[in-house]
Amino acid sequence: MKTISLLFIFLSAVGVTFAKDATFESSDGKWTDSTFDRKGRNFLVVLRTFESYKLEENKPDLELVRVTPEPKWTIFNSKKEKMSPKWNVPYAEPSGKAEHPIGFKKPLNEKQKEEIWKRADLAYEYWSKQ
Repeated sequence: MKTISLLFIFLSAVGVTFAKDATFESSDGKWTDSTFDRKGRNFLVVLRTFESYKLEENKPDLELVRVTPEPKWTIFNSKKEKMSPKWNVPYAEPSGKAEHPIGFKKPLNEKQKEEIWKRADLAYEYWSKQ
């Protein structure tokens, strides 16, 4: 029984290690952000910061690219992780020139916040269906 318990603990720890976060860039290469799901920084949060960047820079045509390669899926990865919409974003090599920190340069008014959240929700829905 002790051996089975130790094996279960080991496999659980290995499974947690394989949980994969992803890093994204804007198509102009000047903005970057990452998921950190275990800390609540999920893909929707990244989409909101991306939409904020597009608004601040007045670049509505920018596209989101994933600069983290899709992991090799193993038995330790959950089906939920494999189905995450973040893996549907097209992969591109990192540009290495991202300069925009996470956060906002200027305070946003309520109308801007609503617009950002609406756009991020639509983007999340789009990537979920890919």
